[in-house]
Amino acid sequence: MNLAKALSILSKSSPYAVSTEREQNQDHLADYKRYIYIQTDIETDFKKALLSAKPNQIIFLCGSSGDGKSEILTQYSQKHKATHDFHLDATHSFNPSQTAIHTLDHRFSEFKQSNKPLVVGINVGMLGNYTEEGAGEHIDVKNAARSFLARNRSEIPEQYVFLDFEDYPKFTFSNEGSASDFAEQFLKN
Repeated sequence: MNLAKALSILSKSSPYAVSTEREQNQDHLADYKRYIYIQTDIETDFKKALLSAKPNQIIFLCGSSGDGKSEILTQYSQKHKATHDFHLDATHSFNPSQTAIHTLDHRFSEFKQSNKPLVVGINVGMLGNYTEEGAGEHIDVKNAARSFLARNRSEIPEQYVFLDFEDYPKFTFSNEGSASDFAEQFLKN
């Protein structure tokens, strides 16, 4: 395998770019992807939240398209599906006659009848849409999301945990220049 092919797994258009719950690829590129994987600070905090979650908690892993939500969620959903419920991608519906908003309403209703914590991967834009269009019976979830989006973190009840990729920059800029702990770790591997 040449260097260009090995690095192709990093491309957003690569089939390796987004992880899902389907059977994991067992080829050389998948092995290489696992080898170069670097745990990020948001993943460390996500793992702490996941392992300490109470049955009445919802953990939202928030961000933008392509930031790594699915990579983290897929990895942990496989390990913790017996103790936690996961909704890996809140931008989609699994039923052609439902919208993503309806699917979220359904997941939150199931959660309220369950004794497991719920983990939701969601784009920030979709979270904003849910605060406007979600069912009234989930006003508690909608209000927590509104507080998160307004950056009023102190108003979020403790049963809701919001982890946002925006709070974990991969690059920092200062008068001395730029730095990236993430890139430095990658280059050390």
